[in-house]
Amino acid sequence: MPPKRKGEAAQPRWTRARVDIEEALADPAVDLVLERWDASKHHEAPPFSGGVLDAWPALMVDGLAICRQEETAIGDWLSHEKG
Repeated sequence: MPPKRKGEAAQPRWTRARVDIEEALADPAVDLVLERWDASKHHEAPPFSGGVLDAWPALMVDGLAICRQEETAIGDWLSHEKG
C-alpha cells in the first residue's frame, strides 16, 4: 500500500485498472512523452515556449503532468520503504 499523504486516504491510487507496461511502451506517443520528460528534467525552463494553455500540445501537457505525479508517488513510496 502506498504511503499516506497528508489529507489523503490510505488506499491504492488505482484500484480498477492495470496498465500493461510493454503495451504502453510500444505506443509511439508514450515514447515521445517520456523523451520530452527526460529532456525537461535537465533544464530549469519549460521544454516549450509560452504558457501551458496557449502553446503546449495537449499530449505533452497531460504526459508531463502524469510523469510528474508518478515520479512523486515513486519517491514517496521509496521514502516510506526506507522508514
